[in-house]
Amino acid sequence: MRKQTAAIQLAVCVAAVSGAGANATVVHGQGTWETTLEARDLNHDGTTDAYYDTVLNISWLADFSYPMTHLGAGSGLIWQGAMDAAARLNVLGVTGWRLPTLSPINGTSFQYGRTNNGSTDIGTAWTDLGWGKNSELGHLFYVTLGNRGFFIPDDSSPAIFNGPQPGWTPDPNSGPFQNVVATGYWTDTKLRSAPDVSMMFNWSTGYQSDDSSEHRLWSAFVRDGDVALVPEPTTTSLLLVGLCGLLAALRGRARRAFTTADARTASYAVI
Repeated sequence: MRKQTAAIQLAVCVAAVSGAGANATVVHGQGTWETTLEARDLNHDGTTDAYYDTVLNISWLADFSYPMTHLGAGSGLIWQGAMDAAARLNVLGVTGWRLPTLSPINGTSFQYGRTNNGSTDIGTAWTDLGWGKNSELGHLFYVTLGNRGFFIPDDSSPAIFNGPQPGWTPDPNSGPFQNVVATGYWTDTKLRSAPDVSMMFNWSTGYQSDDSSEHRLWSAFVRDGDVALVPEPTTTSLLLVGLCGLLAALRGRARRAFTTADARTASYAVI
């Protein structure tokens, strides 16, 4: 037990140090990101604003520290602040953003036992597996980007927390994303059993856990579906204007036709 506790404390210490501002790195050939993430340029200025995840069917905002780089949240946001920021977010006319989703691995209720193989909702997971689609951040970290968690995964019960596992790095693969910081990121999940506690994911250790909702963490924003399919405001406006013009022209033509027909009917009556 002493060895497991020491390992967990070491992981927490590593996460705290790496979360001081260390940026993740780009590793080509690791994970699936080079084939499953599609770049989206929302205003066609040559800069990628989001990435469509073809596996999860969501769009990730390209800037993984958007509240800090654009909204002035230099020290992170509490959970409710992150939820509100996502709900209000308008990126180049696109709304509907949210925090990444987390659902119970067993499909019904959260399992709080700590494991190193993704069999519960607390702990680390296998590379290339994560928690499947139940954890969007976990899937991005372990599957899409192919990162390793801090602890060596196995199927022992109870779990043995030995780490770091070979190949783990405190600055994991960030793929194409900008401003990824090896620190804690909020999910959209607040625990019903503990209203002051929400679920988070640590981008350094790959450790998924609960945390006080009042702590200030980083936030990555996502949107359901492919953001490229959202009509641009200017395009929508032009379509509406064109449709209104077409309807007006058709009404005018119909009015003239009825007037001509009425005139002919009147002439026949006179004759």
